[in-house]
Amino acid sequence: MAATQGIAFLLILILPAALQILCRRGPLAVLGPAVLCYLAGMGMGALELRLPAAQTETLVGVSVLLALPLLLFTADVRSWLRFSRDTWLAFGLAVVATMAAAAVAGRFSAHPVAHHWAAMLTAVYVGGTPNLAAVGWSLGTPSEHITLMHTTDAACSAVYILFMMRLARPLLRHLLPAKDLRAADALPAQRAPLPPLLSLQSAVALGLGLLVAVLSYGGALGLLAVWPDPAVAVDRGGYLFAMLVSLAGLLGLALSLVPRVRTLRASEPLGEYAVLVFCVAFGSLTDIRVLLASSTDALLFTAGVLTGTVVLYYLLCMLLRIDRDTAIIVSCATTQGPAFVSPVAQALKNPQLLVPGIAAGLAGYAAGTWAGLLLYRLL
Repeated sequence: MAATQGIAFLLILILPAALQILCRRGPLAVLGPAVLCYLAGMGMGALELRLPAAQTETLVGVSVLLALPLLLFTADVRSWLRFSRDTWLAFGLAVVATMAAAAVAGRFSAHPVAHHWAAMLTAVYVGGTPNLAAVGWSLGTPSEHITLMHTTDAACSAVYILFMMRLARPLLRHLLPAKDLRAADALPAQRAPLPPLLSLQSAVALGLGLLVAVLSYGGALGLLAVWPDPAVAVDRGGYLFAMLVSLAGLLGLALSLVPRVRTLRASEPLGEYAVLVFCVAFGSLTDIRVLLASSTDALLFTAGVLTGTVVLYYLLCMLLRIDRDTAIIVSCATTQGPAFVSPVAQALKNPQLLVPGIAAGLAGYAAGTWAGLLLYRLL
């Protein structure tokens, strides 16, 4: 057992670097390292070649805490602000689409707790897992149904994540306009080249990333200690993760306003590696057998809500001419949370999406619980 766990740990650390190298040339470049790492992690889970769940979740949290600030250190906030209108318009459309799809599913389903399911899925597809738990607790939903929604959401979300990474952009190419990022695209040519991996700049960037992670952890624990919402006791881990991601993103964004930090180009490859570690570790948490054994009604209900949300959302984006990449990243931020913005932005090869995506994800955490409770009242 110890040997298997040791091998799993080494694979989680080695696979990201190896797959990055393999994706530079050859047929694997079509998929990209983020998708391959996610699939590799799912394969490890299917073979039971993984760490204990608690250790894997810790590794997932650490990789996200490091990836977000490292990738945000070089963010050009001023460039993003020029395109912020589309981001918030797309966020509003995502909320409307989610509530509409969940309302239809909840109204026409004959299941006795369909209204609870609809409310929880609204919360998770506007915000995230903590919002789902908060709504379930607030409505007095049986714990097994809260767990069931977590499980079916994991199954459906895994499919949608892969869709956003590889299929969304080509399929939406003729339906949504491309954003004019010529000014932003010119920025990398004006910046210094990437320094060697083993350099003083890399050490400084990693040190700042670790500092942000420590400060975020301390801040999240402090917030949990004084947070008035009793739902925290039901899903303390989920709330802690949400607060960690929020604080790490905000601190990384704040440091990007410091000119010397914004020129730390070494933070980019370090952040990309942390994202790929996250993909492998998170993928290994997926237990395909558990998903297959889940309630068919619940799985179909969740799949229907997510599919309806996505289809209606992109139709609304077409109607209001939201650009393709903004539509994809906001959908990622709302349906999957800020943690998945980094790998999807990397798969789309558009780092300019990172800041608006995280901003939309943080807004989703703030609105998700209220959206779920409102939908329940309306049903």
